[in-house]
Amino acid sequence: MIERSRKIYSGETQLIPQFPRGKEYDQIYEPGPYPPKEVLDEFYHAQARLELKINPSKCKYPQCHFCMDKCPMHSIDLTVSPPLMNINCDKCWLCEQACPYGAIELDWNDYFKAHLKMIPPLIISLDIFEKRGKFRRLVPVDKVGKKYQFQLKHPRFKVV
Repeated sequence: MIERSRKIYSGETQLIPQFPRGKEYDQIYEPGPYPPKEVLDEFYHAQARLELKINPSKCKYPQCHFCMDKCPMHSIDLTVSPPLMNINCDKCWLCEQACPYGAIELDWNDYFKAHLKMIPPLIISLDIFEKRGKFRRLVPVDKVGKKYQFQLKHPRFKVV
């Protein structure tokens, strides 16, 4: 696989398989049911409402500027007061997860409540794909369970 990747990277694009198109694609990859529009809208609105906040009692700037240096969108400016967040934020939340002092905070409650509503329709989709032979579970459903919890400490989301 590595050798194939190297060949493709060097320009041998004929090694990339052609995917079917149109009706042939639809027959092979026919989609299952999607979460209802209201559920999707609530999820996306909850995600859009998430805002980064810096807890000044935990932030160690200027000694630590890890979040500012590592942000892929350069969305954090700690040099001003109050610190600027969300300038061009792509909502990857890398800063919140990587801050060594836990100074960057998000209120995950709305997001996870909306996220939990998306799970039942997605499980139905997986059941349909499994019956079609397009999906294979690595762990049987009875071993995973169907109860979900979210929490503000890590891990934030777990299946019980």
